[in-house]
Amino acid sequence: MMRSRMSVVRSVLLLILAALLTLFLRMLSSTAVAEPLKLLVPESQFNTLRGVEVFFSGPVRDVRWTYDGKTEDTPLTKPTDKLWLPVQLPQGDSAVQVRVDSAIAWNDGAQMKSVVLKGSTPAPLHVTTDPGPWQLQVPRHGPYTFQFSAPIANPQQLVKEIHFSPNVPGHVKWLTPELAEFIPSKPLPSTTRMVLHLDGGPHSVVGVSGQFLPIHEVTRPFVTATSQYIIVREGQPETLTLYRGNKIEFESLCNTGVDNATPLGHFYIRFKATHLDMKGTNPNGSHYNVPDVKWVMAIDGNIAIHGFPRQSYGFPQSAGCVELPVPHAAKLFTMVHVGTPVTIEGPQGNTSNSASNNNSSSAANVSSGSTASVDSSGSTAGNPSGSTVTSTYQGASVANS
Repeated sequence: MMRSRMSVVRSVLLLILAALLTLFLRMLSSTAVAEPLKLLVPESQFNTLRGVEVFFSGPVRDVRWTYDGKTEDTPLTKPTDKLWLPVQLPQGDSAVQVRVDSAIAWNDGAQMKSVVLKGSTPAPLHVTTDPGPWQLQVPRHGPYTFQFSAPIANPQQLVKEIHFSPNVPGHVKWLTPELAEFIPSKPLPSTTRMVLHLDGGPHSVVGVSGQFLPIHEVTRPFVTATSQYIIVREGQPETLTLYRGNKIEFESLCNTGVDNATPLGHFYIRFKATHLDMKGTNPNGSHYNVPDVKWVMAIDGNIAIHGFPRQSYGFPQSAGCVELPVPHAAKLFTMVHVGTPVTIEGPQGNTSNSASNNNSSSAANVSSGSTASVDSSGSTAGNPSGSTVTSTYQGASVANS
């Protein structure tokens, strides 16, 4: 009996001690000082599109901040210790300052003191394309590449932002976070002027730090490859031959420039015009002014293939251009397009000669009265818009209208 009573007393004492200990702990917690709300400055992130990401030591319910002299409130509907402040930041700013004026803790309403955040935003997004502007002999099968200056955050967007004129169906393949290629569904037509478009702006592809292409549209005109090519052979006699693969499609005697005035090497037909006025200086120093030169196919600065009436052909007679009988030039004009490769070989089949270069003294100034041709793509050769344009091609002033 005595042992049973002692057990009861011991249990009661333990209950009393437990109650006293609980009361003591409650009193201790009520007198403790709450941890002040802090902004974790090193964790802050700056993003051109999203703003500034801030991190706090505890959940908050409201943040007031100031940027560029304007103060804003960002109230929250649920507790969080991190959020994006919707600051509209410029690209390429190396000295961004955003002041977090105050933040209110979610539970006890404690307020944080003002803190200034300093950071920077990256330079605008840049892209290098292949094909580049006015590139010739572009492979018809692709791929066409896009090299961005930063990893892309939304790679799936690229295929929506690429389009061609005329339209080219295809798909995008990403090789790295910065490098993508567009692969056409089928080969593009040969020797055709195309235009690649890539839409820019903040709603297009963006970098991982919010950078974007700062222009509305990247435009890349180019001309697709062809199996056609022209070879001009100096020697006895001088000839011009148009090939498609290994097959001869056209051949004619021609005249090149006296005193090595015609450059050797590899060129392309740069623009076409049905007629042009030409004036300049002959290699002997005399001057010429020849109106209405027919069937002009310019290949390199002052040098062109064109029709010109002579008593005979097959040896050097021109001031630097490659001359054909006028009817032959008219036929060749209809067979080739802007972008057709042209190779000019010396008598030994060589394509370089220290004495053969662009001779400025025999330069032809191609200037007035020209009528531009229409290429197979349906655009004015040398002028995609079809409007009047005056350009300079290494010393030759060319007006296409």
